[in-house]
Amino acid sequence: MKLTVAVGAKIMLTRNVDVSDGLVNGAQGTIKMIIKRRNNSSTISNVVALLVQFDDANTGSNARKQSRFPVENKQFSSATPIARSEISFTLS
Repeated sequence: MKLTVAVGAKIMLTRNVDVSDGLVNGAQGTIKMIIKRRNNSSTISNVVALLVQFDDANTGSNARKQSRFPVENKQFSSATPIARSEISFTLS
């Protein structure tokens, strides 16, 4: 299955990432930047994180402070990096 995302897309977290930081199932925001590996390829395997501006400004404040993804552009300073994750499951 392939999921297509783009800058400006509205998103909603579908699992708890960090409950104490408000990064919970149902938190909504907008993709501000797609962070890729340095080789600049457009393939999905090179996406490492999404930079998300959450609707609630407090959501992700701790994640922003502790981010391993440097945000050089000040216009994204209030956006939260959400690292890529994959979940496998089986339907029966």
